[in-house]
Formats: sequence, C-alpha cells, structure tokens
Amino acid sequence: MTERVTIHDVARGLPSIAGLRDVCRALAALEIVRYPGAGEVQGDGRGVRERDFVRGWRTGADAGVWRTGSGDGYAVAFTCYGAIVLGFDHESPMSPYASGPPPRNWPGVLDAVPPVFAPYAAEPPEFLAAEVPLVTACAWRTADDDRWRTGDGIVFPAAESGVRDQPDGAAWLFAPLTDPDPEAYARESGLAAGAVRGVYGLRPLDREAVAALNPAAPFEAVAGELERIGYPVAR
Repeated sequence: MTERVTIHDVARGLPSIAGLRDVCRALAALEIVRYPGAGEVQGDGRGVRERDFVRGWRTGADAGVWRTGSGDGYAVAFTCYGAIVLGFDHESPMSPYASGPPPRNWPGVLDAVPPVFAPYAAEPPEFLAAEVPLVTACAWRTADDDRWRTGDGIVFPAAESGVRDQPDGAAWLFAPLTDPDPEAYARESGLAAGAVRGVYGLRPLDREAVAALNPAAPFEAVAGELERIGYPVAR
C-alpha cells in the first residue's frame, strides 16, 4: 500500500516565511550563475531558466517561482500579510482541466484562502494563469501565524493502484522548499558542493565564488542579476 502525501502533509514541512524566502532566493541565484544568458537556449538543451525571484512582482509583493518546460511549477507570493504558495501539477487528477469543460479548481483547494491572499491566488504569475488559476495545491501563512494553513475541506481523488499516491502533486512540487538540500543540488547540477552550500546560506558572491560555480559566467552580468533578486554581492 502506497503512502498518500498531499498538501496537508507538505505544509507541515515548509520552513518559516523568512526561511522560505531565503530558499527561493538561493535557488534563483543558482540558476542565474548556471545560466547567465537568460532567454538563450543552453548547451545542454534547456531553454530559459526555470527558477526566478521577482522583487516587486505586484505592489508590495515579491514572488519566488519555478516553471518547468512541461507546464508544471509553483509560485510563492511574499507580502506584508505573509505568504501564499501555489503549485500546479498538470498530470494531477485535480487539475482544473481534468474534469472540464468548463475548467474549475478542485473544491477546497482555494476556497478557504484568506481575503488578504485572494488577489494573488485569483491572478497568479502568468504561467499559472488561465481561465481559472492553474492550481492543484495551495498553502498560506499570515505574518502572525505559527504554521502554514491549507484548505480543510479537500476531498482528494481515490488512489490509483500501483502508483505513488500524490494526488495534488504537492510532494514533488514543493520538495526543494520543504527539504532544501545543497548536497543534492550539487550532485544533480554537477556544481561544487561547497560553493552551492554558500549560496543556500546566502553568502555574498564575489568573483571567486561565481567562478567556482561557473567559470564561464561573466561576473558583472551575473552580479547585476543577483542584485535584481536581492541576493548579496561582494564586488
């Protein structure tokens, strides 16, 4: 019997709002250094960077985003009220298009989102925007709360026999956020583990540190992009 993992389980593993912001910024910084030519097709066949941190995404709100080439991804909106996490797994049976037409969000996923976060859920970043928001998993936490919250009334679809039971995709979508692991990132990317640990720790990046991550990365261009996302740079 497979273990069922949903946003209810994942929300318990999310770090504090400040910690989540740090992880989102670190992941975006690593993408900047790995792929300094934003928008260009990279040598390994990948296109534009998948992760970014957008300061001033909306008035008073920043956003950490991950968009895959398959249409999946997440967005984390950081506001003065707290933060809201939106994730979309296009293969999830809870996709707005799984039971359409017309497309509709799965009952309970967004129904209990507090009014202070409702605008960010209703109008998410462009890659999650459609006739209805492309959301299969959602969690939020107000600035004065002690934990992340989720919709309590979600009735998840029945498990499929013989497959990993992640009906909303939350477990794999948010794994880099609930279990930030610089060693794993270093193994998967081929980057120097010590340099990656420094970025996860938000250590200021200077010429030597950037070169340790990617000798081909032009420091001044990378430094400007790092400053754009608010990552510390030592010139």
